Amino acid sequence: MAGTLSRQDAEQARGDYLHENSILLEAILQNLNAGRVDDALQYQLQAQQNLIFLGTLADAQPNVRKLIFSAAPTHAAAPTHAQAETS
Repeated sequence: MAGTLSRQDAEQARGDYLHENSILLEAILQNLNAGRVDDALQYQLQAQQNLIFLGTLADAQPNVRKLIFSAAPTHAAAPTHAQAETS
């Protein structure tokens, strides 16, 4: 699949999939605005598949740094409605 593509083919595929996703996002918005949720969902599923393929392409590139995610910083919780009323 993505591992068997030449670098030039991978770059072309990446551009094609990114372009297709921009079209799909516009179609999703248009369908949602028109109340056609089922149609929007089909476009969303195709966009998601494209993103998975793009991720596969990125994983196959040796010069792409892996992202390292760390735990999110902890913040003090916002007061609840009841706590805010008693203050």
